[in-house]
Amino acid sequence: MAKKKLENTCDKCSSPLYIRPDDSAETVKVRLETYHNQTEPVKRFYAARNILVEVQGQDQVEDTTRLVFEALAPYAN
Repeated sequence: MAKKKLENTCDKCSSPLYIRPDDSAETVKVRLETYHNQTEPVKRFYAARNILVEVQGQDQVEDTTRLVFEALAPYAN
């Protein structure tokens, strides 16, 4: 990994770097617990019925959105 040009500054755009208030170990722990308790059971429900469709997130939001709509198209009325 290359050495940073300036401490606490983005090498790409020169913006100041900072830690978001919600970017903490405790926040990550809560998010993971929520995922395991609420999302995984929903995934298992649909997977058991062979109707789970997974879409890989893309770099561009528009690309992910397109893939989601393509995955849902067979289920549209």
